[in-house]
Amino acid sequence: MKSKRLSFEIKFHKRSRHWVSVHLHSSRGVMRGLLTMLSDHESAHTNACCWQAKQPSEDQCVAEIHFARDFLTLANIAHESQHAAYHRAVLIGIPLEDDEFQEYVSEDTGTLTDAIMAILHKNKVPVRYQLVPGRRLI
Repeated sequence: MKSKRLSFEIKFHKRSRHWVSVHLHSSRGVMRGLLTMLSDHESAHTNACCWQAKQPSEDQCVAEIHFARDFLTLANIAHESQHAAYHRAVLIGIPLEDDEFQEYVSEDTGTLTDAIMAILHKNKVPVRYQLVPGRRLI
């Protein structure tokens, strides 16, 4: 039987040193307990989360994303990927008012979402659609 916990790293692009750490927990309860232990944040209602990394200038980790197997949806993956992409755009100094800011965040959001889905697929982790919970992507 495969482990219920899965952790992996995703680089934004081949030429980029920036990466995101992704953690898939066995359940929301396990994930929430860990998040509460690791932070001052009350996580009783957290279904997934993205933390901005503490020292990206040292290790180039932009964000840490946490998901739970029992509440893993495509919507949550895209949502948390967007937070990480936004963190990266701010980190590298793209001004919010720049005409390309939204495109930059959108492109990185798509890249992260696609990469996360590919790794989950490779590991045979089912992902649900949030609005049609009976349907799964594998």
